[in-house]
Amino acid sequence: MDIGASTETKRPVVDTKDPVDYSSEVAGPVIYVDPVKEAAARRKFDKYVVPVSVIFLVLSTLDRNNLGNARVFGFDKDIGLKNGEFGNINTLSSVCTIIFEVPWVLAVRRFGSKKAIGTAFVLWSACTLGTAFIQTYGQAIAVRMLLNAAEAGLAQGFAFLFSTIYPRELAGKRIMTTNLAQCISGAFGGLFAYAIQTMGDRSGLAAWRWLFIIEFCITVVVCGLGWLFLPNEVETAWFLNAEEKETMRLKKERDFMLRGEEKFERKWIKAALTDPFVYLLGIAFFTSSVAINGFGVFLPTIIAGLG
Repeated sequence: MDIGASTETKRPVVDTKDPVDYSSEVAGPVIYVDPVKEAAARRKFDKYVVPVSVIFLVLSTLDRNNLGNARVFGFDKDIGLKNGEFGNINTLSSVCTIIFEVPWVLAVRRFGSKKAIGTAFVLWSACTLGTAFIQTYGQAIAVRMLLNAAEAGLAQGFAFLFSTIYPRELAGKRIMTTNLAQCISGAFGGLFAYAIQTMGDRSGLAAWRWLFIIEFCITVVVCGLGWLFLPNEVETAWFLNAEEKETMRLKKERDFMLRGEEKFERKWIKAALTDPFVYLLGIAFFTSSVAINGFGVFLPTIIAGLG
């Protein structure tokens, strides 16, 4: 018998959609996914989806953190801020980020990445433009809270999307691009803001207002084009051929068998809250976020204060 031919003609066996406990001694159905074909499909996601996630996160972080540069351009004076009111705007906005992260991830899972992330894109773009026309402290709080609420699930939404495309050992490398995007935004946000500042006041609008108007225009064009590349469902992505779509469909079935049914179970909450690694990871993300986001918002003020 030709063993090579037998292996080559191996076909997936899909007998059931019931979750299988592979730790038990009971044999379950097996789904075979050709690793070469799976790798080829993943490379297309690397080409079309990962760069889009970086672009979305760079521009959303820029829209969020450039309020610090706007302050140097006269933001506080123009809308009458005093004492710690600028800090209050950022604190309340950050609360919205925390509150809306989980709902956005659930939206990506329920409606697909194209619809959920596209909705977030429209909302945060509108809020970026709205920032250019605020006149009071109350308006500033409302607009910036809405902006952070709209952007809240972007990093986590893309992380969830990557977890459905890549195996665990590869997904982390793609998720890491979220921190890379924040660093890129921090590196070039100041240069971009300085270029806008050199414009001065135009058409009766202060330079900081033009900062958000131009950011809005760039975001709408660039992210609008990027949004077209996003798939709604991984197994029906437009850039996959028929064979690759079938490969991703089989991968989804295989993951379903390994992970079990996607439903809410209280036992996983207890498992997460009692796992010390979760708290260590939280501390790591918190401290890195302070460095990345805190400097992005307040460093322009600190430098201006130093003369």
